[in-house]
Amino acid sequence: MNLANLLRVAEPVEIELAPILERLEIIDSAGEIPRVATGITQDSRRVKPGFVFAARSGARARGLDFIPDASRRGAWLVVTADALPEEIPIPAVRVRDFRRALVALSHAIYRDPSRRLNLIGITGTNGKTSCTYILRSIFRAAGMRAGLVGTTGYDTGGTWIPADLTTPDIDRLCELLSDAVEAGCEWMVMEVSSHALALGRTSGLSFKGAGFTNLSPEHLDFHGTVEEYGAAKSRLFRSLFQDALAVVNIDDPYGRVMAEAARCRVLTYGVVNKEADLVATILEQSLNGGRFLLQGDGEPFEVHTRLVGGFQVGNIALCAAMALEFGVSRAAVVRGVEAVDAIPGRMEPVDAGQPFTVLIDYSHTPDSLGKAIESTRDFSAGRLIVVFGCGGDRDRSKRPAMGRIAAETADLVVVTSDNPRGEDPEAIIAEIVSGVPRERKGLVETVVDRRAAIKRALEIAQESDILLISGKGHESYQETRGVRRPFDDRAVVREELAQLGWRSEANGGVR
Repeated sequence: MNLANLLRVAEPVEIELAPILERLEIIDSAGEIPRVATGITQDSRRVKPGFVFAARSGARARGLDFIPDASRRGAWLVVTADALPEEIPIPAVRVRDFRRALVALSHAIYRDPSRRLNLIGITGTNGKTSCTYILRSIFRAAGMRAGLVGTTGYDTGGTWIPADLTTPDIDRLCELLSDAVEAGCEWMVMEVSSHALALGRTSGLSFKGAGFTNLSPEHLDFHGTVEEYGAAKSRLFRSLFQDALAVVNIDDPYGRVMAEAARCRVLTYGVVNKEADLVATILEQSLNGGRFLLQGDGEPFEVHTRLVGGFQVGNIALCAAMALEFGVSRAAVVRGVEAVDAIPGRMEPVDAGQPFTVLIDYSHTPDSLGKAIESTRDFSAGRLIVVFGCGGDRDRSKRPAMGRIAAETADLVVVTSDNPRGEDPEAIIAEIVSGVPRERKGLVETVVDRRAAIKRALEIAQESDILLISGKGHESYQETRGVRRPFDDRAVVREELAQLGWRSEANGGVR
């Protein structure tokens, strides 16, 4: 980032409030409404001088309770749907429709940032994170400055910010996109979650393109049914303007649902369905990556990847189809794909010189766990050992299914805790184990403590075995009873390998 860009980011822009407020239904106000604002946020901790504090009440907290904190930090105006208190330290307006006000103010205050760059949204049950990393790399290989918003963090074109949510709410999104524009980004690739779509977090964003990876049962505790889950995903494609582009996986039955929802140009890709506009044909796969052919218009061309897992071929095909349609050359696609050597917590290897393979993966659904196991099963000259658990306070129906899949396809399974949250970890584990077929129960161990489970798996791993530790991936914490404590599977593996005598060269040489 050059000095000019740094200066632009540092200087807040004042936006006239009157034209925005005039479009809202205001039912009460207090104090003298300021003429301008420099930003907007729902988090009082993120308030800066000149900001609008959007005080939203939820199930756990009342936005009005944080007005004193917002005032101390320099907020100039409060916007809320709640009844205004008799005494309030800063001007405030009460609106009829909080969500409509938040969307209008966010886009206006940050000057419609999604229209000032090329925004790509990626949705689906699995593969969203991988696609954002791959597509960002392809754009960069083509000489285009690109950022990223997703589960692992937010890249605004030179600044990396840890993620709070996969898809933040519209006030935060507009701020991030505005920062990316000011930093010189031409493209932004964003994961779009079903929660975000159902709750309207992406309302008013102008997407240049959208991609669909796949859909399998997930988040049913929130959506209720797979049909409602799929309907939430389709909202991204319904939001596309006619000059946008939709790229969908035609191998997945829901790909047609997404295609039908789009009013714009639709491209299909597939690995199985040879009728797709872009077909990926796998030539070779190993624990070192793979190579495959992409066949669309013209002659097929070969792509090499260092990413582990056959499922990544479909993700790469989506990204290639999107990039090619936007004018990126085949050569840049090839370079961009090859440049991605690992994606945080997605079949990510941990190598300390041990004679067996350790892979960390975020797979936390039956479909993703099955694909992760399938992608490693054929590469193991030894055994496949799987360590996993299921998160608490989430869809319980998937727990026995994941227990069955792991037990039927792995040689040894260690069931442990994921993020128990408010549930009893032993009860979660019992639900997982209930799905294990009787004849496979002897291959399953249960260890409640996740570190102890990882240690146990490392101790029993032998030469040429593959150890797959799934569920948490890139996460750097474990949440129990409302408390998050530091816990990173990758760091824990390195620490436990060191205790066993295996250290990377950076940590004192290979055993």
